[in-house]
Amino acid sequence: MATKYGYGTIEENQGKAVKFTDKNAEIARTTQVIQNRMKDGLDTTHQLSHYKNLTGQDYQAPEPSYLEKFTQQINAMFDQQKQARLAELQAQRDRATGMINQQKAEVKPAYQGLRNQTDTVNLQGVQKLREAMADAGLTSSGENVSGQVSLANQRQNSLNSLNLQEQQQLNDLDRRIADINNPAEAQALINQLEAQRAEALLNLGMQAEQMDYTRGRDQVMDNRWQTQFDLGRNQWQQQYDYQLGRDRVEDARWREQWEYGKQRDTISDQQRNAALQWEKQQFQTEQAWRQYVYNNMSASEKAQLEWNREMFGDEMAWRMEESNRADRLARDRMEFEAGFQQP
Repeated sequence: MATKYGYGTIEENQGKAVKFTDKNAEIARTTQVIQNRMKDGLDTTHQLSHYKNLTGQDYQAPEPSYLEKFTQQINAMFDQQKQARLAELQAQRDRATGMINQQKAEVKPAYQGLRNQTDTVNLQGVQKLREAMADAGLTSSGENVSGQVSLANQRQNSLNSLNLQEQQQLNDLDRRIADINNPAEAQALINQLEAQRAEALLNLGMQAEQMDYTRGRDQVMDNRWQTQFDLGRNQWQQQYDYQLGRDRVEDARWREQWEYGKQRDTISDQQRNAALQWEKQQFQTEQAWRQYVYNNMSASEKAQLEWNREMFGDEMAWRMEESNRADRLARDRMEFEAGFQQP
């Protein structure tokens, strides 16, 4: 076999010419390389050029199979659904987090107000204590000192309690934000969608297998039907050809009979007209003949003539009567001739 030359891929041949002795095998190999590289998203410029050099035409990607086509559609659908659901979840998180952050921003001013209120109450208590001690002349006594210490302790305890409550509330709000942004919820949503995707792909695979089986059975039945059809068509063609020959014979016979009948009809028409004209010649005028015919009509024939006059007029009624009388004269003449010819 003569050696032919072609160009392979850069990865395989570094752009150098390669020899191949089986063109079909090289086309098949190049086709497989193109499909693999397209599947991997790689550049196929050189492979497509090589394919065109081999075949003289551009490469046409094959139509995806039923399974590939609907697998792509299912994956695209679930990818879009997952993206939309995660975006919706994130939007809900952002709204909830924003509301909590707003609450957090309101906590500090609120507790600062409570602390200020505590200081105000404490100052009022200290002032009242001083006034009471002054009135009692106990300004420098131990009772005055003890009272002031007690008020200071109360103030500090109140402030500590408020600070603790503030921190607890802030911690609670932070925990709520953490719960809202818990990645486990998003992962659970993803797991649910992936489980649905897997189920859909599994069902698609079973449908594809069933379809392949059905197509195989259909192909068997189609082949069987085609065989029976071809056999039946051959039998029908034989019968048709035979019947066509018979029909041609019958057509030729019918045409002979038709031509003979046509000739007989022509002779019969001539005889009808001759009989009518002979009868009319026995009278000097058309009116005399009509009067003769009318006088020899039966009652029913006269009634029919009168009815035809009312419907079609006098002239048309007599034309119709002429046709009927020509038929009767011709029939009477043929009967006479037939009787005369009998021995």
